[in-house]
Amino acid sequence: MGTHSFACVTNRRIADISVGRFSEVIYQDGYLEFINSSVLYQPSKLALYLFIITWLFLSFIISFVVGTLTLSQLNYIVGFIAAMLFLIIFILLIPYVIKLYYANVKCGILFWVREGVPIYIFSNRRFIKRANMLCRDIALYREKRLKIIQEGCK
Repeated sequence: MGTHSFACVTNRRIADISVGRFSEVIYQDGYLEFINSSVLYQPSKLALYLFIITWLFLSFIISFVVGTLTLSQLNYIVGFIAAMLFLIIFILLIPYVIKLYYANVKCGILFWVREGVPIYIFSNRRFIKRANMLCRDIALYREKRLKIIQEGCK
């Protein structure tokens, strides 16, 4: 459903392959010495919590409506059971609601290479520490690469 991103860094280049919906493939790479700047982005959890609260609120409303409609046609016990079944189904769908949220709200790293050419590396929130380590490694490799180039020019 979401975008899968794979990144690597060598002593000369950084590369990213993103596989999106319907087998969309994007390959991006750039030389380390041409990286101008980078951004590591992790969105706030507040919007996620509001999204889940809205989902639960709609779940209660829909369960109440289903229970009321069933109640008016049958008896109290069947209406209550129908409402509870719908509510349990909606609560069990919460992990998929979270996946849907993160399919649209991305975490990750953005590198600007030379004149504004971007390299996007998307990451799940649980892997943002790995993305941060990759960003640090890239900065170290970049510094080493620039030293090698400066020594070669002398």
